[in-house]
Amino acid sequence: KDNGICKAMNIGLNNSAGKYFIVIASDDIMTHYRIEKQVEFLEENDDISGCFGNMLAIDENDQIHKKLFIQQVYDKEWSFEEIFTKRINLYSPTWTLRVSMLKELGGFNEKHKIEDISFYFNALSKGYKFYTMNYLFTFYRQHANNTHTKFKYMFENRLDILKDYIENPKPNGYRSLHLIVEIPVFLSNGKNWIKAELQFRTIAMDF
Repeated sequence: KDNGICKAMNIGLNNSAGKYFIVIASDDIMTHYRIEKQVEFLEENDDISGCFGNMLAIDENDQIHKKLFIQQVYDKEWSFEEIFTKRINLYSPTWTLRVSMLKELGGFNEKHKIEDISFYFNALSKGYKFYTMNYLFTFYRQHANNTHTKFKYMFENRLDILKDYIENPKPNGYRSLHLIVEIPVFLSNGKNWIKAELQFRTIAMDF
């Protein structure tokens, strides 16, 4: 039975006995130095709870994908405000996370279908720190069934996650949600991401 990726990861987490937690899809490929680099960094930086890096897209034949550009990340600590209002450059296929942090947070939220975004918001809003390293850690397999290619699915489920972070709702039930999003625009030389602001309102405002 498919109970969802969050359920599966929580089962793995609850049965883990080590210090660090890595998830790698069966069709993705790690670089040979990834675990050594990330564990060494986390051992030397006790205040960082999650370490990420770069990834390259590959096709079904293990060749570098020529049309899918994944933005490079550099040595940087990330804040909740940055990933909440801008494009998220924490690539889950590259993460190494502290098990202690995950267990303190209660694992992954099983009510959400996009496991990484929900987890990032939860951890960073509670003061945990994430860091990206300027290393290539993962070759990410691009195929027709990748969740991130299902734009309507991603948009609807990200809105569901954002609802958890709306404060001070009006007594009359009115809601206004402003989002800064990035929309993929496909050009002859590849895909570009263009920023746009969206506002969602309930129908009634002043009654």
